[in-house]
Amino acid sequence: DWSSDVCSSDLTYADAGDVTVDVTAPDAPVINPIANNNNIVNADGASSLLISGTAEPGATVTITSNSGAYTGTASVDPDGNWSVTVDASIFGQGAETITVIAKDAYGNISGSSSSSFTVDTVAPDAPDVTVNSRGVATVSGIETNATWQYSLDGGTHFQTGNGVTFSVPEGDYDPGQILVRQIDAAGNLSDTYADAGAVTVDVTAPDAPVINPIANNNNIVNADGASSLL
Repeated sequence: DWSSDVCSSDLTYADAGDVTVDVTAPDAPVINPIANNNNIVNADGASSLLISGTAEPGATVTITSNSGAYTGTASVDPDGNWSVTVDASIFGQGAETITVIAKDAYGNISGSSSSSFTVDTVAPDAPDVTVNSRGVATVSGIETNATWQYSLDGGTHFQTGNGVTFSVPEGDYDPGQILVRQIDAAGNLSDTYADAGAVTVDVTAPDAPVINPIANNNNIVNADGASSLL
């Protein structure tokens, strides 16, 4: 038999130091509305489309599009916000869906979140307009769910139209004065205007006619003038 006494002060240890064990996946990121116009991206916002949301602070989010046109990452700030800015022209026209996942500082990966939107950056054609002499202007060629506007001063001021007609005040109008444009459902403005051309609106009744005396003989027609009454 043998034995020995070892003083604990003579022993050394491996020390792991401060350790955080985190195997919990972060919550799926939240995606803010991608476009304010009913999730439709129009020409006005296409060049700098903001994709943003919230996630676990310190995490990294990965954003991918279902078409494969875009993949990107963003860091989540201490307040839990993340964002990227994308030129929407990369998506082409039509429906698109993006999917976002988050990976926290410990490598845990969240579930995914998705959001869909539609890219429509094509301007509608100019509508048609005709004006009759009574001052009734009729508009045609308006797209479904589009709105339209008209101007009576060459485009300096526009008013929103209603139905398919508007009234033109009496007067003479040169080409380029009476204009109509439309805004499609996505918010795209037509590139050109409908021009009514030269128009004269006259709704003033003429003066009542003047009748000369019918007969010189106290308004009595006698035998002498009966055959050729003036």
